[in-house]
Amino acid sequence: MYNRYGNILFKGNINKPEWDGKDSESNAVGGIAPNGVYFYVVYFNKGNKPSKQGRLYLNR
Repeated sequence: MYNRYGNILFKGNINKPEWDGKDSESNAVGGIAPNGVYFYVVYFNKGNKPSKQGRLYLNR
């Protein structure tokens, strides 16, 4: 998951598949990601399946 500036906020895998709305990649106070648009890229580990991209709006 990336913010609008291209900085990574979350990197999921089989052990950590869901984003909880926190900035797990920085040392921000509380780690809470602010309201806004966030972008994602999902890479599949199956053959030649193309990656999936999208965006979501976080509003608390």
